[in-house]
Amino acid sequence: MYVKVVNQTVEAYPYSFDDLKKERSDVSFPAELTTEGLSEWGIFPVKPQNPPEFDPATQQCERVLPTLRGGIWIETWKITELSPEEAEAKTKEKQEQVRGQRNSYLYRYVDSINVIRWSAMSEEQKVAWINYRQALLDITEQPKFPWDVIWPEVPEA
Repeated sequence: MYVKVVNQTVEAYPYSFDDLKKERSDVSFPAELTTEGLSEWGIFPVKPQNPPEFDPATQQCERVLPTLRGGIWIETWKITELSPEEAEAKTKEKQEQVRGQRNSYLYRYVDSINVIRWSAMSEEQKVAWINYRQALLDITEQPKFPWDVIWPEVPEA
């Protein structure tokens, strides 16, 4: 990932070699440009940084313009607090996403068990599948739902 800098100001981020070639179609660039070659065009590599920890239920983390530290452009993140309305909407969206994933697991693993397969199972296997199904249905009751769901393990077939 690169940043384009003009007059010591970030003009474009993220930026790529392809962006430079499109922007300067009048120039014949070599197949590979070195970091030094790119810097002649005001293009500099950005050192990736992991996003900081944040609470997704009440905060938003977004990539912002990189910062120059010690001659190196560093990926930068910004955490902002969500309004109560935004937090509620985000929580509802996450709940729907997790319920959808849960429903997918129910369909893929539980609902696909047909009568013949069920009748061939031992009582222990049947109990394991019944418990698995119930654990999937109960994920909405977990204390950290929907942000930190502990998914039950699929029983042995």
